[in-house]
Amino acid sequence: MRKIKFRGITIDDNKMVYGDLLQYRVYPVIFDKDKNQYEVKANTVGQYTGLKDKNRKMIFEGDIVEIRYIWYGGTDKEKKADYTKIKQIFYNTHSCCFGMFAPEEYDFQMLNSQSMEIEIIGNIYKNPELLKEEKWVGIIKIQK
Repeated sequence: MRKIKFRGITIDDNKMVYGDLLQYRVYPVIFDKDKNQYEVKANTVGQYTGLKDKNRKMIFEGDIVEIRYIWYGGTDKEKKADYTKIKQIFYNTHSCCFGMFAPEEYDFQMLNSQSMEIEIIGNIYKNPELLKEEKWVGIIKIQK
């Protein structure tokens, strides 16, 4: 069974806290592992996806990730594409799943454990500028 865990930024000191979520006051409250409670900004609450990146860091809603895509093809098994993209992790209510989104492409991709190589590079609360960067690095070969 996967862990149900949340994170959010505290109202008092803008610190990211992790733990269990409860909504019983004006603001959501996160209880950490020591049962300390923190009121957090509602728009910063994100759930743990149940997956980890290539460095074994837990992936949460609101994370910004760099994804490496590699495709092999044809009978020669030659590498046809190898490039990276930057996307945001979010929960898709229509599909009832976590996904990755690149705002400039209007591109939704489901997040799963067989996804490509993923690395967390920041989050939308502390590093929103990362989503504005256009980053395509690598090779793409078109076979005729």
